[in-house]
Amino acid sequence: MISNKLKIIAGSILGAAVFLTIVTLLFTGPRMRVQVSLRAFESRTQDPPDDIVPFDTLAFDPGAYSFPPVTVENITRGQVYYNYYCVFCHGVKGNGEGEVGKSYVPRPANLTVDSIQHLSFEELYTRSFTGTGHSPVLERVVPNAHRPYILGYVRDGL
Repeated sequence: MISNKLKIIAGSILGAAVFLTIVTLLFTGPRMRVQVSLRAFESRTQDPPDDIVPFDTLAFDPGAYSFPPVTVENITRGQVYYNYYCVFCHGVKGNGEGEVGKSYVPRPANLTVDSIQHLSFEELYTRSFTGTGHSPVLERVVPNAHRPYILGYVRDGL
């Protein structure tokens, strides 16, 4: 009888020890101790590779460009770039009803309205790539060579 009680007590102690070890490993285990800190004030960015070419956002001068000629090739090219960079927020029709854009407050601009369609290239460029809202991110994403075609598609293809 005593041996059964000892077995139950020993089993309970062993079970509790295993449970506590598992809980301890889950919440304070080795993964948490070696995980890189994600707090900005504690982190240090890696040095860039030696052969990197810095990106200069001022390298594109919108005043030196204009809308590309209205040709089927240029409109198609602009549509491809628009569908790659813009359609998720502004929608297929450019009316600001893209699937991602619906979650934004304020909503993305309706690119088909007269107030946008009558902007000069420089004004449209400035509002699209350096303006307010979510679009300024595009200045770091859209390559300079694609920008005139996107703006041409917005003007002549939507």
